[in-house]
Amino acid sequence: FELYSMDFNYVTVGVSVRFDGHYFPKGATDRKEDFWQPDRPFSFAMENPLEPKMDVGAPSWRISLIQRSFEIAFKVLLSYVTVPAQPTVSILASILP
Repeated sequence: FELYSMDFNYVTVGVSVRFDGHYFPKGATDRKEDFWQPDRPFSFAMENPLEPKMDVGAPSWRISLIQRSFEIAFKVLLSYVTVPAQPTVSILASILP
């Protein structure tokens, strides 16, 4: 959650799942035509593993809302694994009898 909420740069970086997965620059000369959207710089660029020139992330919208949701999820999970300022009930206590 932390990576895609606070650390990932949606403007300059795209995602590929080919060859065990890697990141690529959206503005690279060989990828700019297919992955860079000047009218939507924050769009999520994801390479199609079967057709590398196709951006399957292009139709994604409201990525900022998804990014914010990931940030909230990360902070909620983090709050359960950090030492609380005051003693609290375990997260497992709400799940297990």
